[in-house]
Amino acid sequence: MNPAALNRVTIIAAAQLTDEVSTARPPVNGRGWQTERATYFGELQRHGIAGPVLPALPGPERKTAAERAKRAVACMLWMAGVPVGRIEQQLMKHMPSNDAAGATRASADRRQSVVGTVIDIARCLHPGARLDDLARLLPVQLEFGIPAESVPLAQRAGAPLTRTDYLGLASPEPPSLARPEPW
Repeated sequence: MNPAALNRVTIIAAAQLTDEVSTARPPVNGRGWQTERATYFGELQRHGIAGPVLPALPGPERKTAAERAKRAVACMLWMAGVPVGRIEQQLMKHMPSNDAAGATRASADRRQSVVGTVIDIARCLHPGARLDDLARLLPVQLEFGIPAESVPLAQRAGAPLTRTDYLGLASPEPPSLARPEPW
């Protein structure tokens, strides 16, 4: 893979391949898993996932690829500061129910714990890649569910402020799902 292709969506999607994150299983439509897979693969492609990572997402079960892609999209939306209700809408558009908040938070929590390791592996495979910004930003973004611009504030203020506080300070208007999120 081209080291320049190691962006945030590629790192987050690569984290989906670890056993540590596989226990956070978002619901996938048993009959419509192919539609879900196409939807979430399309989202990852639209936001610039590196070519070699996408074909690695399928796993032992037919729904595995859809689950992994859905978890990655959930993390990306969470880090973009999208409200949980809108993330649920996005993740549940192929499902009869609309409860994905738990899966969204679990996805972000688990990714936070392994993203540093994924970046370290990427550094070993691509020593010339510029990954310092991602190593500094992604764990904080996953912890608080905030965009990159809010990371310096979160690093100083920490847990006393909530996600809502950080998002309110960053922008009076939440991002729109109609345009690509600033992943």
